[in-house]
Amino acid sequence: MTWKFRTGGDTESPQNAGIKEFSKHIFESIVREAVQNSLDNPLTRNSETKTPVIVEFNFKTILKNNIPKYDELISHIKASHEYWSEESYRSLMDSMINRINEFGNEIPYLEISDYNTTGMNLEHESNIIRKTSYFAFTRGNNTVKQNSNSGGSEGQGKSTFYAASALRTIFLHSISEFGSLFEGLTRLATHQLNNQDLGANGHIFQNLDNPNYEQNDEFSHLPFRRINNSTGTTVSIIGLWNDNINKEKMIKAAINNFWMAISSKDLIIRIDGVEINSENIEALIERYLPERSESNKTKSNPTEYGRTKCYYETWEEKFELTNAQETFTDTLPTLGECILKIASHHEYPGKIAFFRKQKMLITRSTNFIKKGYCGVFICNGSEGNRILRKMEGKTHTEWDPSFYTENVELGKRAIKELNEFIIKSWEEYRKKHFPETIELKGIRGAGSGQRGVATKQDKKEKNPKRKKPTPRVPRDEFTKTGIIKNGLSSVQMPNGLWTYSLKLKANKNKNINLEILPATDAARVKKTDALRIISASEDWEINENCINGSLLRGVETTVVFTIDAFERIGINFNITVIN
Repeated sequence: MTWKFRTGGDTESPQNAGIKEFSKHIFESIVREAVQNSLDNPLTRNSETKTPVIVEFNFKTILKNNIPKYDELISHIKASHEYWSEESYRSLMDSMINRINEFGNEIPYLEISDYNTTGMNLEHESNIIRKTSYFAFTRGNNTVKQNSNSGGSEGQGKSTFYAASALRTIFLHSISEFGSLFEGLTRLATHQLNNQDLGANGHIFQNLDNPNYEQNDEFSHLPFRRINNSTGTTVSIIGLWNDNINKEKMIKAAINNFWMAISSKDLIIRIDGVEINSENIEALIERYLPERSESNKTKSNPTEYGRTKCYYETWEEKFELTNAQETFTDTLPTLGECILKIASHHEYPGKIAFFRKQKMLITRSTNFIKKGYCGVFICNGSEGNRILRKMEGKTHTEWDPSFYTENVELGKRAIKELNEFIIKSWEEYRKKHFPETIELKGIRGAGSGQRGVATKQDKKEKNPKRKKPTPRVPRDEFTKTGIIKNGLSSVQMPNGLWTYSLKLKANKNKNINLEILPATDAARVKKTDALRIISASEDWEINENCINGSLLRGVETTVVFTIDAFERIGINFNITVIN
């Protein structure tokens, strides 16, 4: 057997758009994508005796000599490196080669296995292999779903598995009632090897165009296979990058995104020995995500800033007698059965979390209720689930009618119904539990807040006119400490993070401490909002969310630092002169 690539065809650069998209939060994205795929394909369950889907994540190592045709794979990667010598691709390709050189004899990999699922197959009602679930995952940019409640919409999420691999390589073993499928897959770039023009996608152990079930366990002696013959899928991501592997973040991502499915006994997740199930979900929330309040920066980094406790307490009615718990249910013309639960607590963030029947978190919105309250919405209608799924982008973190290209008007109608249901429910809740009148905005496209259908607003209660205060002139933090700020610039690095260059000149020698904060109204910024710093200039020390260093009198100093963010952020500084 050998690695096979198509000859000729379209030219594909190393900068794969799907892989780049999921590189922002690699291992958290892997948790979300892998679990979603497994929830999409559960075994038929007896309504009285639930059998939860189980998904396991285990970090392992393997000797490189045991990886099938490893040296041959490396030759293709190096050929891609040579082919794409342009400066715009050099950093990415160099980082892959550098990581390969770091491996030595042991190659790290992540094994993801699910149980109580159907596995992937090559069967389709039209007998067209290209429309099967296995072909879509291994060869297509599309997705094939068993039912309208499935979580994915575009089939792009599989890119996250390749994003975690410096080799851009995975091995897949899937067993269904129809048979066993085993294959190695790699996504590189167009390259030349042995005087042949080769495509980006490589395969081993299967025919490029006609994959088949294995015969007589022909590949049973190879690594990366399932440990038993139960139906389900095992994906092994080979040659992990050495950064961003944070098991605690993966656990938080599992809790944040799937607490409802876990609490409902539909799902069990195991991450390197830590099991998350219906019995311990509350204890694990208390351990890993004990805060009830939630930052408004959850869209930029859901795992870092997302909090589950407020939504879990609201849905499970933990304080039914003390926190004004209410449940609203209605069958809507387009969406079908919808449920909204609202509860109050002085620490609640004023957000509603949105779910579909699959019970994976889609988005959180601040557009309906005020701080001190929390809501959880779920659409249980089968047709409603189908419509909402069509409105999800590739990351499945918003509902936007413009994504439903087949029927935008139907998508708009669904969002309008959703808005009206929540606004009506909140109005009933408000009248019962507190008297003041507030503005209810609704959502245009859940999660985007920009596109889709605008909704009517309630009238605001007229307030007495007040004299406008004199605008406050922001204090210059640098000038008051005898420092001149000569410039601040930023650039996005190949890994997606943003690096900033700050030019400073002092009126005398100073040792200073710089705290990096998001640029916003100073009265609203808290110490907990400080931005995490990944790296800083030589001779500058990182101390939590601050950097410490020295300035020489009259000498312009450029301080370079990288923050933990994949979006460009306006920043401010708190400056302390140490001596």
